[in-house]
Amino acid sequence: MTYKISVVLPIYNSEKTLSLCLESLKNQSLAPHEILAIDNNSNDQSSVLLKEFIKNNPSCPLRMLLEPKQGPSSARNLGLREAQYEIVAFLDSDCVAPENWLASLDAFFLSHPSVDAVGGILNSYQSNSLVDWYWHVERKSYRSVQNIWIDFPEQILFQNSFWVPCNSALRRKSFTDFYFDPKFSHAEDIDFTLRSLKAKKTVVANCTSISMFHQERKSIKNLALQIFHYRMGYCQMLRKHFSNQIINEWPIFPPISFPITVVLRKSSWMILMGLFFSIGVLCLKGLGTFFLFSGVLFVLKFFRDLFHYRSQIPTLRLSFWMQLALLRTVIQALSALSKIRGAIQHGIVYF
Repeated sequence: MTYKISVVLPIYNSEKTLSLCLESLKNQSLAPHEILAIDNNSNDQSSVLLKEFIKNNPSCPLRMLLEPKQGPSSARNLGLREAQYEIVAFLDSDCVAPENWLASLDAFFLSHPSVDAVGGILNSYQSNSLVDWYWHVERKSYRSVQNIWIDFPEQILFQNSFWVPCNSALRRKSFTDFYFDPKFSHAEDIDFTLRSLKAKKTVVANCTSISMFHQERKSIKNLALQIFHYRMGYCQMLRKHFSNQIINEWPIFPPISFPITVVLRKSSWMILMGLFFSIGVLCLKGLGTFFLFSGVLFVLKFFRDLFHYRSQIPTLRLSFWMQLALLRTVIQALSALSKIRGAIQHGIVYF
């Protein structure tokens, strides 16, 4: 017995990555029953590539749809509404699915009938650039906790464990009239996971048997924008789900940061005082402690990660390692600045 699977593929300006993604879906060992390719107002050659693929592969069950409302949440929601089969699988247009991807999803749901949604792990498709290696090491640290059955909301923050829509699937019957929040352009995956928990759904994250390759952004500028927008979305998620709460998040470096985040009501008069305090603390870290102590610790931690995975990267030169360590330090500084922006916009206070 196997499930019938619908694949939802949101697309926006993906001409550089789309062809590999489509070919990987065509070559699945367990063929999808339908592929819903959602063009989200692309202004490059993405739609042309889709039409050519349909023309050249008439036996592939691909349907091309248009979602005029901008955003990945809106595109995925159209796919959810149009999906016809029991399992709905998601990936992004910059992903490359292993040949056994759908077979792995099918096997997981067959062996776990009580699970409503599952998310897998990501690996870099190539490792030939600075950004590729940055994500290679970062994702190794993300997967330090694996095969997580998510039981409570704060667990998502503690263990960085949530349902990642670029490699995931759900039972359609469990999510009738349940969609992504179109107000989120980033961190919509965390929001979806939190709402799933509140609706008493069973969600599994970081499932190691379900893997996906990701074609990384090649420029440091695009990487920086990705981190910035994610942090902004994260603050938006805190505002929505943890308003008026004090959250004890895991600290990155306990000697430097107290792991406390306070989410205030937008209307609270204390928000201004809290924000000024928060900005002052973060600026102090950024201007003083960060560069003197945090920067050193970030570099040391990164070298620790590199040496931990040295068996997988034996050919890298020391100069390349230094560039990686410097890149990670810069990205962490950008993340701190993004927190300041998020604090101002969404009323988050960091201590």
